[in-house]
Amino acid sequence: MMSPADATLPDSPAGRLREEVRVVANADTPVRALAAVVCFEPDRQHLTELAERLRDCPLESLLLVDNSETEAGRASVRAVAQAYELRLVASPRNVGVAEAQNIALRVAREAGCTHALLLDQDSLLDRAAIARLIDAYQVLLAGGERVAAVGPALFDPRCETTLPFVRLGRLRMRKLASSPGQLIDCDLLISSGCLLSMDAVDEVGEMDRTFFIDYVDFEWCTRAKSLGYKVFGVGDALMTHTIGDKTIKVMGRVIALHNPIRNYYAIRNAILFARKPYLSWRWRAHLAYRAAGQFVLFTFLCPQPWRRMGWMLRGAWHGLTGRGGRLGGDAGLGEAGRSRPALASALPRTLTADLSDPSQAGVRGPMRASEPVASSMRARLR
Repeated sequence: MMSPADATLPDSPAGRLREEVRVVANADTPVRALAAVVCFEPDRQHLTELAERLRDCPLESLLLVDNSETEAGRASVRAVAQAYELRLVASPRNVGVAEAQNIALRVAREAGCTHALLLDQDSLLDRAAIARLIDAYQVLLAGGERVAAVGPALFDPRCETTLPFVRLGRLRMRKLASSPGQLIDCDLLISSGCLLSMDAVDEVGEMDRTFFIDYVDFEWCTRAKSLGYKVFGVGDALMTHTIGDKTIKVMGRVIALHNPIRNYYAIRNAILFARKPYLSWRWRAHLAYRAAGQFVLFTFLCPQPWRRMGWMLRGAWHGLTGRGGRLGGDAGLGEAGRSRPALASALPRTLTADLSDPSQAGVRGPMRASEPVASSMRARLR
């Protein structure tokens, strides 16, 4: 098998030496890829641009999986699907990123596709990037690698930064530098832009729908690697992608900031992920370290700290008790549930002041601990 340092794309000097091998591999194992875009209340203009870019790409077909819950969002997706004659699967409710990707994988399997290219609505890539992903897969396959997926390098236009590929070190993720044409044997790929082998999906399984959103791609890549597969980053395949609703600077670092309810899923799913039987203790230590860091960051250094703390506490409780799926069940929380101060609703009055108004903290006298209080707290966390 080739080492990661030896794996190169065909247009690099070393890669041209393998061109003959790649052509033979292409002839034996042609790639028939379905591209699937997961949508949720998308910006119509941005979704149109993505569809326009994908129209002339070397793809078998293009699918839109719509999780939108408002008529405006659904109308935007329908309009783009009709304009570009795309196949559309519209869910009657938001089934989550994981299940939407599973729908795409099932469609790819039914269509006889060899690969599925998963995309988010806020990603943009072009024909050249997709061709490089396909070429990379073929080079690796010709070299004898068991490839579960290949993914592009991500460029965030808001901070004008190309995000590195990563591999787990002793506790933290190590950033992996790549040279032109090199394919990086890494530990994780984000799902958007990821070209998945359907053969690998058949063995590894689908995405874990109980995660709903967050850590879905982490878990699948790690599960694949536990079965002897590898995932590779393709540095020469560049995709524009934005993470989070906005970015803020905290102590000199650029942080992607999501809606506070996403903090619930981040903490809960880190704990659910850590409970997977195939996971190593090193991975579990990393997840604990990561969750602790997020708790400190979002509680003390980010906007809406009380709300974020409440969602994270609830997420920790649900993770420890093994509760997955969408928060609030299939119907979700609704607007009222999402806007309610999470910490104040999660804890009993005897243990909190009005935490939606920090100026009132401490006015209700000393905290009293008792079994009824503890029972009340457990009930409300549910």
